[in-house]
Amino acid sequence: MRTTPKQLISLCLFTGFLFGSLHQVQAQDANAIVKKMVLTYKAFNTYSETSEAKIALLGAPSQIQTTSFKFQKPSKFCVQTSDPQSGTLAIYSDSTQVSVYGGRQNIFTKRDYAGNFVSTVRAYEKVAKEMLDMNITQILSPISLMTAGENGLREARNFRYLGTKSVNGRPAHVVASLVDLTWLTTIVGKQDFLPENSQVKLWIDKQSNLMVHAVIQFVWRAKIQRPGVKDKTVLQGMVMDEVHRNQFVDKPIEADVFRFAPPAGSKQIFPETR
Repeated sequence: MRTTPKQLISLCLFTGFLFGSLHQVQAQDANAIVKKMVLTYKAFNTYSETSEAKIALLGAPSQIQTTSFKFQKPSKFCVQTSDPQSGTLAIYSDSTQVSVYGGRQNIFTKRDYAGNFVSTVRAYEKVAKEMLDMNITQILSPISLMTAGENGLREARNFRYLGTKSVNGRPAHVVASLVDLTWLTTIVGKQDFLPENSQVKLWIDKQSNLMVHAVIQFVWRAKIQRPGVKDKTVLQGMVMDEVHRNQFVDKPIEADVFRFAPPAGSKQIFPETR
């Protein structure tokens, strides 16, 4: 889960981040490897992991975002994300109710909701926007993989094989692709832009088919128009380097994990009635 506050769009990013050559190293079908990974995530009965992402911005210090994720079919999950800019954001679904908690303001809301996993994700994104004015974007996360469509990942589609590399002592496929322009348009919003140096690189464990490392850079040029000021073209976007650890598949998870318990002193925000 990525929190994307509105001020992110106004930040310029460096473009010196290079993945190296995308030439095919071995006769491997990179798209087939990615598809197999996606199908693996969709087949989970339960799944849990922790992750740490380094997010690099120009004009602001780099920050570390940590995430804990637990899931149980069909739509129970708990995801907790924390970083210095947005604070702590926690989202719970017990299949009947979605709870969203913002640690910086120490507020929470609960909404009755019973739907499939994909619709529940969309529901909490809407609630977070309404309650915290916070845009939540799934970027190469377990949720992103588990809600991917038949055409594959939203973030990138045409992968090339770069070879294998050892990650935590285990061999992993390394694949790379340009960022998908349609997906990037959903990030950029309603403005004219020109993508630049926007790429994805994945490390996928050869035995488990789990994503163990992901790097994404999406950068674009756009014109900033302000009354009385000459138009200026700037670079915008972000770079994220995330490592996934403590990955457990189909291991029992206590039911209480998916039930939200309000922290001491927190305030409940109720939906507005019109």
